[in-house]
Amino acid sequence: MEIVSRCEIGPDKWNEFVNESMDAWLWHHYDIMDALSTWRYTADASIGIIDKQGSSSLLAILPMTNKLNYTFHSPGGVAFSNKLGQKLKREIWKVLVRYLEGLFLKHSVCSFNIHLPPLTPNFWSDKGYPLVNPLLFYGFKNDLTQTMIINLNQSSEQIFNTYTKGTKYELNRIEKSDISLVDANGIPNALEKYYELHVSTYRRNGQRPHPYKYFECIFNNVLRKGLCRIIFLEKNGRFFAVNNTALYKKTAFYWTGASINEKELGENRILLHNQIMHAKSKGFSTYEVGEVFPDVKNGKLRGLSVFKKSFGGEMYPYYKGSYVIPQNVTRRSKKIILAIFNSGKKFIYS
Repeated sequence: MEIVSRCEIGPDKWNEFVNESMDAWLWHHYDIMDALSTWRYTADASIGIIDKQGSSSLLAILPMTNKLNYTFHSPGGVAFSNKLGQKLKREIWKVLVRYLEGLFLKHSVCSFNIHLPPLTPNFWSDKGYPLVNPLLFYGFKNDLTQTMIINLNQSSEQIFNTYTKGTKYELNRIEKSDISLVDANGIPNALEKYYELHVSTYRRNGQRPHPYKYFECIFNNVLRKGLCRIIFLEKNGRFFAVNNTALYKKTAFYWTGASINEKELGENRILLHNQIMHAKSKGFSTYEVGEVFPDVKNGKLRGLSVFKKSFGGEMYPYYKGSYVIPQNVTRRSKKIILAIFNSGKKFIYS
């Protein structure tokens, strides 16, 4: 087995693997890693494991970013080829752990965390949604949170009836007003309009806006390929709110949203409702509204949780894990590992 970078594999071969793997979702996609690499002080560190016994086929991938050289993050975790058995998957995990420990020693890494997308196809297989964080079996600390997921395999009326009274009232009121929902594909300079709303939202919340290039990647690659749907709210020629929903493998996710004001006409509700119903009309099976924090009693996170839970759905585990380098790595082992990394040689395991 040989470990190679994402760039060495190339977008076509990488994305073909992501499209087929039951362990992969949109956050594994080549274009998503391009977008995340535009963030401040962030570089791509994604890798793949190649079979060196003639076929040169991809056995597994790990999308990963490196921030400031000492913080690593994977938005999707390890995705394996569907052809692999459990024994070979365990062997690949061992190879990855050895590689990562060397990588972390080289960069004096202070943290590494993995998020497992709740919409991963294997989580919705005949085996059922996993009851235990899969990362626990590979030496990761459990950093479990929760997310809200709506089952779209029911009628539109049934879905609407699970909304809270407040959300139903807002939707009925807004639908009677003179606002319009407009798809980003029909708007000139939609990217610039989106970014203006994003900057307004982040500055209002005291956060640093994401770079313009991040959304440029989303519009030019992800949106163009039909992997997300972006809709605006417009009134009298003024665009004042937007919602971006990710669409992949017949599942949908409330990805990003922005607005001029915090609570203007309940705009986020009408946008999210439209995205949910659109996903259902296109035959999607589930819509993930996103992470919630039921234990938080006040502040921004509580308001966000209340908003997301107001669309019904069920709460599911959102599996995350953080990895700690074992303290028993000997000085000699560290020297050997670092010597290999600093030599620039390929990592080949047999």
